Amino acid sequence: MTLNDRLDYFGSTINVAARLEGQSSGSDVIISAPVRNDPEVITWLEHQAESIRLESLETQLKGFDEQRFELWRVARCGEWINPALSPQFSNQPTVAPPASAF
Repeated sequence: MTLNDRLDYFGSTINVAARLEGQSSGSDVIISAPVRNDPEVITWLEHQAESIRLESLETQLKGFDEQRFELWRVARCGEWINPALSPQFSNQPTVAPPASAF
């Protein structure tokens, strides 16, 4: 998209990407369903199956009130996710992190 004869990096794709980043707890990566379903990503995830955890979630994103998004949380096995830092987990009970997290 161009604006005033310059490339404009704003738009719905950038807005979604920014909202996905906001869903992360910091020790994980949030990806959209289209990324998760990409053949190269599927292959990578299959090769990493023993070392990562993959969790599906569905949520609304700010600015996209009429739309629900299928998202995927990707984290290394053994990584503790602090529910208080992640908006979609904020109403879940908090589990104490392992001692190694401190």
